[in-house]
Amino acid sequence: VCAISSLVVPGGLVSRNLGLAAVTRSGREITRARSLARVVIAGLPGIVWFVYLASPPGVQGVVPTPPRPHTATVMTLSVLGIGFVWTAVRRTPGPHDLLTRTWVVPR
Repeated sequence: VCAISSLVVPGGLVSRNLGLAAVTRSGREITRARSLARVVIAGLPGIVWFVYLASPPGVQGVVPTPPRPHTATVMTLSVLGIGFVWTAVRRTPGPHDLLTRTWVVPR
């Protein structure tokens, strides 16, 4: 849903409705491609987790059975939580914004 939202409106529909915009260093609104990159980078731990859960051979070819699903779940939620806290508490851009060189500003 976030990826589709970032393609419909650069920065995402929720950000736009909150009166925020994602911009580049020059102050221009980001492109849809950069917006999608932000979403993918922010969600990368979850994407990796889903791939990990789906990767092992399944029981009777249907249900995937990873060797350590609880460990992977805790690690994924920890990384996502750290990114969330970093973005919410610090006055600096979050990891996904640092990697895509974007800033969130009032519209």
